[in-house]
Order: sequence, then C-alpha cells, then structure tokens
Amino acid sequence: MGPCLPECIPLVIECLNDSNAKVQTAAEEALPVLCSCVQNAEVASTLRDFIIDALKKPDKTFDCVEEVLMTTFCNPMDGTSLAFMMPIIIRGIKDANYELVKKSTVCASNLCALIKDSSDIAPFVPLLLPLLEKNVEHSSPNIREATQTARERLLEGAGDLVDPAKRGTAVGACVRDSLAAAVPSLPEPVATYLSHTCAALLEERLGGVVRVQNFRHAVPATEQWVSSIVEPYATAEGGALAQVATAAVENFKSQLPEEARAILAKSGDKDFALDMQNIILAFAGRVLLRKADVRFERGHRYGLIGQNGTGKTTLLNRLAAKDINGFPQELRTWYIRHEVLCDDGIDVRTFLKDKSPAKLAGGGDVDDAFVEATLDQVQFPEEYRAAFVNSLSGGWKMRMSVAISIMHEPELLLLDEPTNHLDRESIEWLTKHLLSLTGVTMGIVSHDYDFIDEVCTDVTHYDNGGQLGKPCRFVYYPMTFSEFQKLKPEIAAGLPRIDSGPPKSASQPASEVSGSEDVSELSESMSSVSASESAAND
Repeated sequence: MGPCLPECIPLVIECLNDSNAKVQTAAEEALPVLCSCVQNAEVASTLRDFIIDALKKPDKTFDCVEEVLMTTFCNPMDGTSLAFMMPIIIRGIKDANYELVKKSTVCASNLCALIKDSSDIAPFVPLLLPLLEKNVEHSSPNIREATQTARERLLEGAGDLVDPAKRGTAVGACVRDSLAAAVPSLPEPVATYLSHTCAALLEERLGGVVRVQNFRHAVPATEQWVSSIVEPYATAEGGALAQVATAAVENFKSQLPEEARAILAKSGDKDFALDMQNIILAFAGRVLLRKADVRFERGHRYGLIGQNGTGKTTLLNRLAAKDINGFPQELRTWYIRHEVLCDDGIDVRTFLKDKSPAKLAGGGDVDDAFVEATLDQVQFPEEYRAAFVNSLSGGWKMRMSVAISIMHEPELLLLDEPTNHLDRESIEWLTKHLLSLTGVTMGIVSHDYDFIDEVCTDVTHYDNGGQLGKPCRFVYYPMTFSEFQKLKPEIAAGLPRIDSGPPKSASQPASEVSGSEDVSELSESMSSVSASESAAND
C-alpha cells in the first residue's frame, strides 16, 4: 500500500470535504489506517496527530507546519511520509499569509534535503516545482530567499530520477534464471512467485540505508527462505539453492550505487557496535547532518569534534533515545550528560537507586549493598554518600554519574562535555576510568582536546566544507587527536574552545577547558531529557 499513497492521499482529502457525511466519515477513519504505512519514525509518531488534524482541518495547517519545523528528524524522509506531508506543505505555500508561506517553504526545503531516494520525491516535483518557480519572484524578500533554497534542494533531491522497480526487476530475473539451472523440475508458477518475492525480500532487508551486518547474513537467510518454498515442489541437489541465494545477493549488490558498494568493500571483517549509514539530523528548521555515517567499531572510543551548532549534542541525545532508524535496540546504552539534573533534597544513595536498572525497568527496591559496592568502585567517600546531590562539586557529581553508568554495564557509553567543572585531579581520575573499560564503545563530545587526545582512539570530524549552516557529514580519522592535529592542522586550529587559543599539542602543558554546544542544542538537549533517558537506560 505504501507506494500507492502519493496517489491515494489526494483522493482521501477530496473525500474529507465531500458533501456526503458517510463519505466524510469513511475518509476520516481511513487516514489513521493509511498512516500506519508510513516508514519515517517522526512522521509516524511525533507528527502523526498534527498531520491527520491538518488534513482534516485546513485551519490547522499553520500549527502543523510549525510542529514540523520544531521536530528533531533522525530518519530519512521516504515517499510514504511525503505523501502525507506534501499536501499540507503545498497548501501552506499557496496561502495568503506570508508567514505561513515562508515557513511552509522552509519546511519543503528541509524535507527535500532529507529524502533517501530520488524516486521518493518524484511524484511531487510536478506539484511543488511550479509553485516555487512562481515564488522566486515573490514580493517578500524573505519568501524569495527561502524559495530559492527550496528550489535548489528540490532539484538536487530529484536528481536523475531512476526507475524504482529497476533493481527489483534485475534481481528477480537473476533468481528466475538461477532456479531454472539449479532446479529444472520446479513448476513455473512457483519459480515466478519465488523470483518476485525474493527480489522484494532483498529490497526490504538490504535496500535503502546500507547496513553491513544485514549483507553478511543475507545469503544464508535467503537460502533458508528459498528452500522453504522449493522443498514441497522439487528436490534440489546439495548446495544448489545456496548458489541461487548467492547469485541473488551479488546481483543486488551490483545494482547498488557506487557509494554503497564502497561502504561494503571497506567494511571487511570489522565488528561494528553501531553501523548506520546515510542518517540525517534536523532540528528547529535546520538540517544539521545529511547522509552521515555513524559507524562505531566495537571497543573504540570516538571523539566527536566540529564547530558549535553542528549537532554534536543533538546526535548524542538521539543515540541515547535509540530512535534513529537502524539503531540496534539490544545494544546496552548509557548517556552521561554534562549536567546532573536532580530535584532538591535527594541524597546520593537515593539518586543511585532511582537510576538503577531495576528501578528504571519498573522493578522493586534496589539492594543497598549493590549501591554501596558501586560507590566503592568509584572511590566515593563514605561521608558524602548521605549528602544532597545538588550540594556536590562537579568532580563528585561526575563520579556519581560514572557509578550509575557502571550499574548499567553499557556496551555503548556516550559522554557530553564530561570534563566541565572538573579540576585536574578529577579529569585524571575520569581518564583512567574510561581507559579501563575494555570492550566498551564510546562517543565523546568535549572542548577539552587534551582529554580527547588522552582517551579517544579515533577522531570523528563534523565536516561542512567550511560553509557555515551547511549540513555536515562525518569524516573518520583512526588516530589520536594529536596525530589528527598534525595531519589536519587547519581544522584543529579552527575548532571552538572556551579560551581563545587553538587546541594544545601533546607537548604543551595541559589546561582545564570547558565548553558546550550552543543555545539551540542545549534547548533541544533539555527538552529531550526525559524521553531519551528512559529509552537509553532500558
């Protein structure tokens, strides 16, 4: 049903305004059902009610557009999502209200920047492009500027439109030919069914964003599925169906874009704790990351560096919430924020109990001995354990946060500005602790580049090509920060920090540095604390 939505939704909207009350009611009942086909997580959950409301009531268009602009997008925009979004955006662009026109145009611009495939935007180009061409000459300079950007992104997203069925047709033909050679006695209708459904199965599992792990399991999974269909009708010689599965997967790979094939070629036998390609990140009407690859090898410690406002803290929030499409939900994840949020009057022991795995899972009381043993591990003084959390210094709050992370035994540990408000002794203790965590994958945001150099095995640079406001992509450097500084001195020298100087080299004296992302990221971070904490700390 999903691929048909661009044609279906306009017809449903017409029925919403039908003079026949029964037709209206049927259309209203159909909308939530059709919305279940949407693939984008933000559209399917956060924005769902706003979109359905706006489709029913045109006077809700402004509210819906504003909500879209304030939503943090972590997943690509697909055709099913655009089918619901574009009628509202187009309505807003046609409106007489200049503010709504501008916001709808900005919204259209961002959505075009978030599409994962040109075929997703194809049905809407004939509808949207004429409106943008017209508004390039709009009387409002703000609308003209927003329209120009939206037009460029629409044309860039559309690119050279490719037949979306091309890959499936090629894979299906390959399966059919392989089956004819491997199992000549297989009835024709079964072979036809297998060729179509095998192509669809591979498209579902391997299409879109490249996930190396899925490709590693693709051949045995395909062989098992093909065998279950063939066995009731024919007998295949040993290894014949494995050859069919291998041919199908290899044919699928050959149909991938060059960039995707390069990702598979470079992966080798690496063990990735996180392997998510072409992710996007948009917040408050801005696209922060576009076509970025989050690929963290297990046990490596990644220092995330870049200009303020590029989305470093926002990314940690979304990783902690596990709401990026393709995030392995079974991966134990814990997030140590740069600020400890605690109500007044809560002592250290009580705070640890409230943040324990059992408590967050809705369980009963936490064993006191477990809490005490955890505090012992971080050398937390006995006399401070009854103290109120908000009375502690930055160093002791950090030890308490580390103690909480120990209770959760994370496989992925995220840290945002962990050295803020710490003295040198506390930083040294934290460094030693993090280095002792063998096998734990880490993502660290910090303006203390001496700390990054001591702790991190890899540097991940938010690269926007030096163009302010341009969406970033990730460039990975498998080296320490001091090695990165020698390799890319121009990038290292331009990194933001609280003091005015460039990052110190390994030979210079260490200095205490603090810093955090800009106000927009801090606002997003605070607004998502409760949601992401419960998801990350499961």
